[in-house]
Amino acid sequence: MHSPARLRRPAFFRGVLPRHLCAVTACLLIFAGPARAGIDPVKYKVLRLQAELHELQGDWDKACLVYETILRLDRALPEIQERYQSALRRAWQVQRHTDYAYRKEVLSLDYAQSLRLYTMIRDTLLDNALDKRKADPGQLLRKGLDELDKALALPIFVQQYLADAKPAQIRVFRELLKKTWTAAEKISAPNALKSVRELGLAAQNLLQLSPSVVFMELACGACYAIDEYTLYLTPTQLRELCDSLRGEASEDNPAPRLPSVAFQMKSEHVGYIQIGRFQDSTVQEVDEALGALNKDGMKTLILDLRGNHGGLFESAIDVARRFLATGVIASTQYSDPKYNAVYQARNPGAVAVPLVVLIDGGTASAAEVLAGAIKDNKRGRLIGQTTFGKGCTQCILKLPPAPGGVPTGGMRLTVARFFSPLGQPYSGRGILPHVAIECDPSAFAGPFDTQLDAAMIEMERFLQGRAQP
Repeated sequence: MHSPARLRRPAFFRGVLPRHLCAVTACLLIFAGPARAGIDPVKYKVLRLQAELHELQGDWDKACLVYETILRLDRALPEIQERYQSALRRAWQVQRHTDYAYRKEVLSLDYAQSLRLYTMIRDTLLDNALDKRKADPGQLLRKGLDELDKALALPIFVQQYLADAKPAQIRVFRELLKKTWTAAEKISAPNALKSVRELGLAAQNLLQLSPSVVFMELACGACYAIDEYTLYLTPTQLRELCDSLRGEASEDNPAPRLPSVAFQMKSEHVGYIQIGRFQDSTVQEVDEALGALNKDGMKTLILDLRGNHGGLFESAIDVARRFLATGVIASTQYSDPKYNAVYQARNPGAVAVPLVVLIDGGTASAAEVLAGAIKDNKRGRLIGQTTFGKGCTQCILKLPPAPGGVPTGGMRLTVARFFSPLGQPYSGRGILPHVAIECDPSAFAGPFDTQLDAAMIEMERFLQGRAQP
């Protein structure tokens, strides 16, 4: 696992950042939704209307679910992708402003403390962004201004912080926001920070809106300038995310580890392994599954990666080495080129049986690393649907507490991109199967699993000497 200390940070961050990283998540791959296939025009229209109705009602969570359904059927819809991201950000906005701990802890900071927190978040983004074109001070400020503008139109935001303000006052301030503080194409970091300070004071004077609220909206918006996976985490969200990755384990009370692998013989000679996610125990689980299936007479193998949203990058790399004797598995790109790496397979004892891999729109991140390695090295055939298309890794960063130990939350920060063995990016593209077959996810391993049926037919043809997988 790559050291989280590789993140560059501003001077006042040194000596703080490394020990506040959740180390177990340094190469965490986080899944954010479904992928593409094709979509019936009538069904698309119905779903689109449903999503727009939820947006009008301010039910952003439901709007996101509908947009996810559309993208599962066809990811190649830029307008839907944009609306989905917008709805997702509004849902996050509602979530943080209904979070009592966030309001009590982070928004209790005074002007100087909250401005320092904003600067810390902004400089971390500027220093560690993979695409420097998206991380100039002006772009971060523009995204922050847009986030604040959207907040001023959000009922829960007005209710919490502007109960005494008249709608006309808010409307005038939003117009002033667009005219006065809209960032120029090119703006220096000091001038951008000057605009932020002026905006905080103006909001306080004109709307009696706390500068800490303004600065945090600007910080959240700045995160969205980087990519669709980078975002600010409230203290509550940070705790919940770290608990879900590390559990409540201790030496006296270890947390149970749910298995990530299931396996069985599908016929006399066809083995089947399903990997639900990639965690630190997955490689050992795969080894145990292969050992058991070999004892049962396995001559061909179906590897099921459908619905696998990702997990630990290194775990996927190590599983790929179980199936590849030689060849490139993946390559990574960091903001600092000296940390770029190419992952190779050198395993003369790799499993050599014919292999079919099942993929779908829920196959993402680390699962795409494995599927892409098998496809590009011509090690097996892929059956199913185009994968999600997420080719980057995130770390979870805990921001240092404010004076008095007040929690300030954290950041989910993209730290690297990864590429297929042939050097192709996964993001926005996914992996095309050799054989495209649609299937309802609820049918997995059931009596109407058409993708699994196709894989079984492929394997039976091979066993009869009529085909090569």
